[in-house]
Amino acid sequence: IQQRHQAKALQPVKGPKGRDGESELTQDTQVKMPDDLIELLFWIPTVVDLMLLAFTYASCRRGGPQWYFEQMDAQPQETGTSKKNDNADGVVGSAASGGRRVDQLWQLAMAAYSAYACLFPWAVYQCVVAPELRVSFCAAMTVLMLLKLDNVSTMGASALKESKNLSLLIFNLPTYGGYVLAKMLMK
Repeated sequence: IQQRHQAKALQPVKGPKGRDGESELTQDTQVKMPDDLIELLFWIPTVVDLMLLAFTYASCRRGGPQWYFEQMDAQPQETGTSKKNDNADGVVGSAASGGRRVDQLWQLAMAAYSAYACLFPWAVYQCVVAPELRVSFCAAMTVLMLLKLDNVSTMGASALKESKNLSLLIFNLPTYGGYVLAKMLMK
């Protein structure tokens, strides 16, 4: 009985006919197709994130906080009442004009973003060189997307918040997380 099942398993599967009238699809081809599709769950969000990183990082470096606030369509507001000398120190004032606190916060954010701009492409390169790292990479990106989702949820109600939530829920989590789940189920 086992020999019959093995012989049947090696027979071509019915499919579109090739030039010689034989089926082009074999069981080996069918086994590889899902794996290729699963790999798309890695490549599509990774390439999109690399392109976004290249554009936004360059824009942030070049444009500074002024560009950022313009892109967020937010008008910076002064924080409550100020002391007599706050404006002289550059502590309170328009964020877009580069108050001292805004500049310090911007420098901190750009230091973190610079680290991400170095480490993310390096991690992708490592995933290309050593494909076995892709599962852990996607698991880390899934955790990052969950943290982003938590951070976005603390934003006030806005169209920006809704678009970020949709992007994370419909694209990033299913692709990165789906890759991890698919690879775990295939073991």
